[in-house]
Amino acid sequence: MAKPWYWWTLFFLGLEQPVPESWTVVKEEDFVLVLAIYQSHLAEDLWTAPGALADDGLIHLFYVTAGISRPALLRLFLAMEKGAHLACGCPHLVYEKVKALRLEPITPQGVITVDGEMVEYGPVQAQIHPGLARLICG
Repeated sequence: MAKPWYWWTLFFLGLEQPVPESWTVVKEEDFVLVLAIYQSHLAEDLWTAPGALADDGLIHLFYVTAGISRPALLRLFLAMEKGAHLACGCPHLVYEKVKALRLEPITPQGVITVDGEMVEYGPVQAQIHPGLARLICG
């Protein structure tokens, strides 16, 4: 009898493998912040992805490029409380809807957290698994 396998094994790549040609590769640059989230809120008062639905099958990827001033970054976070950050017109904020992502740091040192926990600094990848779990809410 063959070992069971799951459909996501067909799509999830090992970190040692190159990304498929169909993926979009973002040019190397300095990032102040990279946030990948699949739900609408990062916290009760932080409406990060206003258009996110529990079953949309997407990771909402936000990143802020270097060059943003501290006051502009603060305005961005304050606007995020109401989900208005996408309407700010900030040229340093990029928002993409993706099904998978890989972050490959190019600097020798830095900090990466996943779900609020610090992880080893190095490549990180994520992929959405639609329909893998059931959400019950009332």
